[in-house]
Amino acid sequence: MRIVITGHTSGLGKAIYDHFNITGEHEVIGLSRSTGHELPASIDEVVSIALTADLFFNNTDVENSQASILHHTFNKVRTITSGSMGADHYLLDNPYYKRKKILEVTFQKLKKHAIHPMLLLKMGYLENYSDSRSKTIPYKQIINAIMFWIDNPRVTMIEFDNIR
Repeated sequence: MRIVITGHTSGLGKAIYDHFNITGEHEVIGLSRSTGHELPASIDEVVSIALTADLFFNNTDVENSQASILHHTFNKVRTITSGSMGADHYLLDNPYYKRKKILEVTFQKLKKHAIHPMLLLKMGYLENYSDSRSKTIPYKQIINAIMFWIDNPRVTMIEFDNIR
């Protein structure tokens, strides 16, 4: 399987990149600043490469590039998009929350007309989050959910909460 991942050099993107790359069974392509794909400037090139994939992981959060990429890849490739529980707090004066809300609303509208499977991972704090007071979600749990979805593509959203 050919897998394209944006934001593959750190955090969740790196964990997913490493998971699929380690076995050598998949062709895994990472797109990030380190590979010359600075979003939003290179959005057309990112979309062009994403459309060559069997599975595209829309992970990089820069401005509203995730929502824009989702529009451009819709019904052209099987897509996983990394959202956030922060979308539920979009009324707060926080640009990240607002971007994630726009992404979630875009996803919900598009999925009604989807031909190719789509998944929104709605996540709270991930294991790389540095605030020790917060419970975090291990990358392995998210990878397990992705593997579940690959076998059950009718699922459209998986939420991970940080409730203690």
